[in-house]
Amino acid sequence: MNLVTFGCSWMNGVGTNYTPGMTKIEYKKDKDNSDRKFGDQYAFRKHLCDMWNCTNVDFSEMGSSNEKQFRFAETYFGKLDPEEYENTIVLWAITVTTRIEVYYNEIGKYINVLFGNGWGTDTQMERAKFDTRWHLEHHYNHDEKVRQLRFKMRFWNRFFESAGIQNYWLDTFNHHNYTKPVKNMLFDKRPRRDLLSLKCADLGFSPKADGYHVSQFSNTDSTRIKYLQEKGWVNPYSQHPTREYHKWIAEQIDAEIRTKV
Repeated sequence: MNLVTFGCSWMNGVGTNYTPGMTKIEYKKDKDNSDRKFGDQYAFRKHLCDMWNCTNVDFSEMGSSNEKQFRFAETYFGKLDPEEYENTIVLWAITVTTRIEVYYNEIGKYINVLFGNGWGTDTQMERAKFDTRWHLEHHYNHDEKVRQLRFKMRFWNRFFESAGIQNYWLDTFNHHNYTKPVKNMLFDKRPRRDLLSLKCADLGFSPKADGYHVSQFSNTDSTRIKYLQEKGWVNPYSQHPTREYHKWIAEQIDAEIRTKV
């Protein structure tokens, strides 16, 4: 059985090289070129593979946009023959709408563009010749992004159903108000279904109003991520889930799916 996973850094397991008490220098030194290695050991996708006796086929990437993951899925499933769809489970984690990817002719590949504070407008212009300020002012609309996400998820649900593939969706660290319920969405009965909010609620922290977590260390960012950082559930240097948090996420997903099958 293959567990095919799509998502961003949370799915990938970025930051799981961190251990409590590690200094920032130690963390950054240990992190170099090792995100995939540690993620393959400690990310919740790995725990699920151990629980379900699956082999992981992972397409998640640090900083990935939803657009990139849809492109990866189109390429992967488009290349497979129908008989290769057998014995497949798909777990797809939707990330923030404040990311896209652009094709950059000069280097002949796609580049992530992040609209947050971490990768500033000058950096994006340098990396991809992309004017973030112009795009945000004239082309970015969160509600429209969420509306289109629902249509894409609905399309993929139909594809997976026709191919006999079991599939599930997650909101990673923001609850998205889709215009209509999305079939196969995990934790769909919770007031806020994203993995960040679920852990906060588990610890008794449920803010009535909270910012959209863009994962770019913005001063206006979510209080939820700051709360989990204070409680030691995300590492203090990149704000990614700790190993224990990943284990907890896997347990929640496993229990949730068992209620749906």
